[in-house]
Amino acid sequence: MHEARAGTGKLVLVSGEAGVGKSSVVAKFAAEHFQDAQIAWGICDSLGATQRSVGPVHEIAALLPSARDIPAGTDDFPASLFRTLLEDLLESARPSIVILEDFHWADEITLDFFRFLGRRVQRTNALFVVTYRSDELSLTHPVQLALGEQTGDHVVRLHLDPLSLSAVEDLARPSGRDPALLYEVTGGNSFFVKESLACPDEWVPRPVRDAVIARLMRCSLAARQLVEFVSLSRAKTEGWLLEEVLGLDQTAVDESVDRGLLVRHADALGFRHELARRAVHSSLATERARNIHQRVLDVLAQHGANVDQLLHHAIHAGNSKAVLEYGPRAWASSAHLAAELSGSTDIIGVQRIPVLITLALLRIRRGDSGADELLDEAATLALPTGELSFIGKIAAARAELAWYRGRMGWIVREVLAALDQIQDHTAPWLKGELLWWRSRSQPFDSIPQGIAEPYRLMIAGDWRAAAQFWERKGLRYEQALALSDGPEEALREALALAESLDMRPLAEICRKRLRVLGARGVPRGPSEATRNNPAGLTAKEIEVLRLLVQGCTNAQLARQLYRSTKTVDHHVSAILEKLGVRSRSEAIVIAFELGIAAPLESTLIRRRA
Repeated sequence: MHEARAGTGKLVLVSGEAGVGKSSVVAKFAAEHFQDAQIAWGICDSLGATQRSVGPVHEIAALLPSARDIPAGTDDFPASLFRTLLEDLLESARPSIVILEDFHWADEITLDFFRFLGRRVQRTNALFVVTYRSDELSLTHPVQLALGEQTGDHVVRLHLDPLSLSAVEDLARPSGRDPALLYEVTGGNSFFVKESLACPDEWVPRPVRDAVIARLMRCSLAARQLVEFVSLSRAKTEGWLLEEVLGLDQTAVDESVDRGLLVRHADALGFRHELARRAVHSSLATERARNIHQRVLDVLAQHGANVDQLLHHAIHAGNSKAVLEYGPRAWASSAHLAAELSGSTDIIGVQRIPVLITLALLRIRRGDSGADELLDEAATLALPTGELSFIGKIAAARAELAWYRGRMGWIVREVLAALDQIQDHTAPWLKGELLWWRSRSQPFDSIPQGIAEPYRLMIAGDWRAAAQFWERKGLRYEQALALSDGPEEALREALALAESLDMRPLAEICRKRLRVLGARGVPRGPSEATRNNPAGLTAKEIEVLRLLVQGCTNAQLARQLYRSTKTVDHHVSAILEKLGVRSRSEAIVIAFELGIAAPLESTLIRRRA
């Protein structure tokens, strides 16, 4: 500003990605000089075919004295307006700040104005400040070409980078939010950070969702479909997967990158920010998103993808059987997947229903507590939607829980209530599952019609054919269920499967049936003491370890357990020694692996608190 006052004006080009804070910086600068400079402000709009002729330039002219009364409609009107504006700046005794915002949306006349004033501003006592989104300009974009033409000592280029982790930590400190997670989700984008802090309970803050979707809607249909597809994966999406499922359209790729929605990673595409990905994903119709997730899951399974990817798509496809197949393997090695299902990434509303059902089934089949509460929450969310698949799956899960508890009357009650709601609908798999659970309590005189083949076989008593079907599908739990209705050899196979999956209630049923048959050498299951005290931990040490999983410090542990900090220190040291680890984080991973704490336990406990 000092040089401008001396009659050596500057062109200041302020660039950065959308939401990084360009407007805020310029507004603050203008406010600081409101008393000692005349300020003229023009804004470009994304109006497409309805773009106002010379709109931003008119806004600037309206704030400068001599340019206000120039008549429009003449052939040389734009050139006359440009010259008059320049004369105003040359003759003004006061310094001027001319601001042109969102230049990436400039029309042709505004581009000409930028060229005209940008090459002459150094002869004035003015600052010509221009803001634009660098992430929305391709190399051949007209605005990019106009920017490249501006050279010389009078041109100042100021690029705004996203906030650093330390800056996010400062902003997040009063809220108590995890700054590392906030930084990871927002990429340090100041708009995303601000809205996330303002809306702590929202998976995607509404203003963020609206802004991202508005940008998406400016894309072509092919580019929109590509961006929506990439939003299905937490990380980058490989080119081969795009080609096989969607068909790779290079024009759509270029457009989505030029719009600043996606970025290239060698032979893959991903989102610039995780929060933007969530915004796009949340805009997809639920059933459409499920169907696409299932298509991706099928393709990834055929190509032997890693279990984390398979589990992610299984969760969002609402495929509880696949989650039960991949979940235990993934969680045994990747505790970070707890966040996938937890509120920290706010799978919220109806999106939580399949997650709650799946987690409940995991607890039911592993003999863990807490399934009732999860199913109650799922039912509370599902009933208002009238979504039959949700309601039916909740009933099937409750019937399964009743079976393991030996409450046969409850099975019939749960099944009949659900069947009454879906009787007029074609749902062979859901009906089959419900009717098979009913057969556990009330055998059928004749085989029900219109149900999926494996359930028909199981109800008919053809355990061998049913087990073979489930085995071909890779559904080992269902395979074990079918085998458990067979003779001794099949029961032993079912027991081995159940133990390998850590499905303790089913394993115990197999043992009981083998003993009834008089089988010898039936393996004894783990004792209650062994299950409750893995790795030789005492009951108090297990309690401490579960609190460590929740993120408690030693001081917080002391307050919660009514013990001295020194006593707690001894407990933690003993836990690390018995588990053979050197840090609290390693102990937490072992806690998940040993089943001492479920991956979602800490989040669920915090939410209830």
